[in-house]
Amino acid sequence: MAPESLKLIGTFQAQAHGQPKGAEVRMTCYAADYQGELQPAAEIAEINWFSHSQVQKVDSVDQIIFGWLYERELLAE
Repeated sequence: MAPESLKLIGTFQAQAHGQPKGAEVRMTCYAADYQGELQPAAEIAEINWFSHSQVQKVDSVDQIIFGWLYERELLAE
């Protein structure tokens, strides 16, 4: 990652998947330039790439993020 390119995208909040009503998850997202190959590590088992047309495959907070990115033409259809 190029630390000088790091920028805050936003903070998004939604109902937590599989949790009682009112339990929410909050995700703060950043973007940065990166060179190299991404590798899963720690609690991340695998890396997958999704387009906006696959939004139904992700949790509620991710659907909000996908919509936000798509509206700004930062996520492919």
